[in-house]
Amino acid sequence: MRNKGLRGAAAAVIAVIAMVVSTVAVAPANAADSTCIASDQKSFDGCIEGGDSNIEVSSTIKFNTDDDLADLGIGSDTNQGYKEPAHYALKHSVTIRGIGSSAILRNVTFDVPSNITLTLGGTIVVDDVNLAGISLLKLVGINLGSFTLKNYDGISEAIKVSGGTLNLEDTAHVASGTNGAQKQQRAIAVTSNGSTVNLNSSGEYKRSVQSGIDLQINLESIPVVGILVKGLNAILGVLKINRNVDYPTVWGRDAAVYSEPGVNNATINISNGTYSNQKDSAALGKTYLNGAVSSSATVNIIGTGNVKISNTKIGNGVDSKHNGSSTTGTLNINNPYAQLDPAVETDEDAYKAATDSWALELRGGAKVNLVAGHINDTHSQHDTKKIIESESTARINILPTEKGEATIANRQYWIDQTKADKAGFSATVNPDAHVSGSAGVANDTTENDYQLWHSAATKKDDTLAQLQELVAKETSGSDPKAAPLSTSTYTKGTISASYPDVLGQAIYGREVISSGSKIGADTIFDAVNSGTAGTVVLYGQPWTDAYNPTDVPTQGDDLFAGWYTSQTKFGEEDAIQAKPYENAADSVNNPKHHKWDPTKDGFNGTYNDTIVVDTAKYSGTLYAHFVSKDTMAVKNYQTSAATNGKSDYVNVRLIAGVDSYNFSNALFTVTLDGKLLGTAKTTTAFDYITANGAKKTVEKSPYKGTDGYEADISQGDARYVTTAIVKNVKVGSKLAVTPKWTTLDGTVVTGEQVTFTVTADDAD
Repeated sequence: MRNKGLRGAAAAVIAVIAMVVSTVAVAPANAADSTCIASDQKSFDGCIEGGDSNIEVSSTIKFNTDDDLADLGIGSDTNQGYKEPAHYALKHSVTIRGIGSSAILRNVTFDVPSNITLTLGGTIVVDDVNLAGISLLKLVGINLGSFTLKNYDGISEAIKVSGGTLNLEDTAHVASGTNGAQKQQRAIAVTSNGSTVNLNSSGEYKRSVQSGIDLQINLESIPVVGILVKGLNAILGVLKINRNVDYPTVWGRDAAVYSEPGVNNATINISNGTYSNQKDSAALGKTYLNGAVSSSATVNIIGTGNVKISNTKIGNGVDSKHNGSSTTGTLNINNPYAQLDPAVETDEDAYKAATDSWALELRGGAKVNLVAGHINDTHSQHDTKKIIESESTARINILPTEKGEATIANRQYWIDQTKADKAGFSATVNPDAHVSGSAGVANDTTENDYQLWHSAATKKDDTLAQLQELVAKETSGSDPKAAPLSTSTYTKGTISASYPDVLGQAIYGREVISSGSKIGADTIFDAVNSGTAGTVVLYGQPWTDAYNPTDVPTQGDDLFAGWYTSQTKFGEEDAIQAKPYENAADSVNNPKHHKWDPTKDGFNGTYNDTIVVDTAKYSGTLYAHFVSKDTMAVKNYQTSAATNGKSDYVNVRLIAGVDSYNFSNALFTVTLDGKLLGTAKTTTAFDYITANGAKKTVEKSPYKGTDGYEADISQGDARYVTTAIVKNVKVGSKLAVTPKWTTLDGTVVTGEQVTFTVTADDAD
């Protein structure tokens, strides 16, 4: 009775269809603008074979179907049997543009080889969803006995990019996948190096399916049954037993966008649209688990479009246990509106699936550069948020373009650009960006990990380029080697350091947010299986300005002692200056106390690439030399009989320290009883007397008052002493002495004034 009833109903519906449906074929038309109009498979073939570069589609084209029955006009498919998909290996570049809401291509695949560009624009839809044989008769209890239905496994790749370029524009949409499929089904697959995919479509596709299933069957050998099934589907359509399913811009049951492992030299640019896949691993039963976007190449999320991706996996080739296989890949996130979140808007499958996918998964040596974008998990069915999962060799680098534009789990990560003033370097940070430790976290990070680093990185105007430059100088090596400043300290909210005692053009803030966390730890940076997670490093914009020798820098209480090209060069210069004159009268050939001519051809801002005197002309690295303030302090003096012969007068020898011979002179400004006497200047080698390491003393005779003078241990960094004599000072007078240096670059550095009352106890 059931068979008879179905047969009668089908006959009635088919009769109606026969009266209202006709098939119209439109031959290719080459207009003046070289646009070819395609309305069915035959005309589409004509456009492709005719070499047309522009194809316009305004109606649904079903490729390789059993018959030419059209849609019923209510948005549901009449479920003709689909044969193997039509495949187009493009031999010339072509743009396929859809006009209107019915511009749909079904059961078709494209291959884009090297030097070929395929552009999908307008409202075009490549809809390869559920193109597989499923027995509707079995669903309604009909036993076909010896008859066999031919099932298709669906389409593996709707669009394969094998070296060429694919562009998705306007509201174009691509979807591929079949429920219950046991093999890969990807909307866009990148299979060769040199490929480029540009995804700038904002399209979403509302697809009508009957009774929650979209059945496609091939009944070539059973025409009567085929009519029966089509009739039943027509009844379902008339009764409007259907529903609308929202599909994102690109959807694939296995992956929306996929590049094969080993395809490392390819680029995927995503600037708009929504991307998702069916993440139910149990239903798929496949060897590999992929994300909506899975890549071992370079993925750039760019622009200002609303990019939404349900799951991004960098370093694909991941097995069902989530283990990677020596994979790599790079993800650059540079879009302030980008969202990497399992709960992608309009993705019904993401909510239905028993998913175990994270917002971001990193395998092998995968790396991420985040400057603008948001990584989160707002999935309503996730009790434990699954935000980032990585293997130990993976790395995430963060340098936000603006505060708040780079977030993970709704937390802002930023360090301000490093600034320099006379106190040294400093950078403010977001203290909330610190990830507190918990059980199971190896190498737990603390707030003390905020540091100022230096490297040979150069300034870049683009934030992403700047981040890549900073990371490259750390990981690939630089001269000088990237490292923390030795004086770097952190107090809540601020990193600071004095002027560096190392080389470096770039000074920047840095913090290791997470490193080596273990699975199950209370952290948003999760590990894979029983391993450890990768490293997450936060950067700040660097300070890369030149030091200005005309502005004396400060370093705490230390004293500035000149600009040099390197600390090594400073030592070499000291050795030269310490040598005795070979010919005191030969000021030309004698290297001591250099002279230089800034107007001379070839002058590069330095003397002998050692002493920096003009940063406007000098473009290399700089070393700012500092010494302790105690080095210059006048802590001792000696007396002798006055030159004028009066017994109540004495000559006074002033003594101060220096750490090297790298000075053009040492000076003592002297005030006697409040009246300025003048400045005593020492300029010759005879004024410098070894005092510290060699334990040589300042000659005692004819001076009294000390048993010789050795450099005091409190004399800072002094290695030598320098002296000056004030003659005929009345005993009991008050002397106020201010020591000064003139560095080889001409900078005058002033020490602290010392005041003492002259006594004659030890005078002759």
